[in-house]
Amino acid sequence: MFETARWITYPSEISCCTFKKDFELEKPIKKVTAYITSMGWYLLSINGNLVNTDVFAPGYTSYTHRVQYQEYDITKFVDNSLMVSVKAADGWGGGKLFALSRGKYYNYFPYSLI
Repeated sequence: MFETARWITYPSEISCCTFKKDFELEKPIKKVTAYITSMGWYLLSINGNLVNTDVFAPGYTSYTHRVQYQEYDITKFVDNSLMVSVKAADGWGGGKLFALSRGKYYNYFPYSLI
């Protein structure tokens, strides 16, 4: 399913940013599912509604072996248009963690909206 997905990145000198994408829907929908991951932390909003409430999504993993993703049913947030907004930030795999961290765990990992 994710073979055509691509990583979206932001410059390494900043620690967070917001990705936005607007869609116009051509016909009514029955169900909409969002799949999302990040090498840092993220917050997903659809049409101005916060979708995930887990503060440290996507959660820690061994990034050299796997990247976790989350699946959200966003049907209730969608009408005839869809505005996707993702706030992405340094986190588990992409930045300094708390005061004790020495820096990025991995040399280069982008942040993603799938």
